[in-house]
Amino acid sequence: MEIIKPQIGEIKKGNKRPSTDRVSRIWQACLGCGKERWVRLSKGKPKHLRCRDCSRKANGLDERKESHWAWKGGKTKTVDGYIAIYVDRLDPYFPMVGSSFRWGGYVLEHRLVVAKSLGRCLKSWEIIHHKDSNKTNNALSNLYLTSRGMHHRTDDEAFWQGYNRGYADCQKGIPMRRIDSLS
Repeated sequence: MEIIKPQIGEIKKGNKRPSTDRVSRIWQACLGCGKERWVRLSKGKPKHLRCRDCSRKANGLDERKESHWAWKGGKTKTVDGYIAIYVDRLDPYFPMVGSSFRWGGYVLEHRLVVAKSLGRCLKSWEIIHHKDSNKTNNALSNLYLTSRGMHHRTDDEAFWQGYNRGYADCQKGIPMRRIDSLS
């Protein structure tokens, strides 16, 4: 049995297989690559002028990293205020990519800085604490590795130290200071 190839511009109702689909389709060549295929008609005109691959390229969806129009150097700021760095799939630190960033391949910068200094990937339960509480200050001297339990303990200690200092100042009659004037 010989397969008869349709001619460009040939219109046909339904799909190639027997079905109840009564949509009109036209045999058309892609504007980008010239690949011939059936295209759905909409109001008498082809709905798509390019094949899927050529359409993705034309709209910039096939580009990666530096060639993508929205690339900002591989750094982004999370909703929480942390900085995230793009890590390629071939990078040895890719296993640290969080589940919320799994598709994009982003790792929180403070975790990446400590991991590189240790020479290994961090475990999910290892917490990196910012000494000055500035989420964007990711200098190695400002970071230290801790566990979740110890992290809460250090935060609680800092809270109680501030509370006790304020209570002692109040007992001495020292007026309250604004937080932004503290050094």
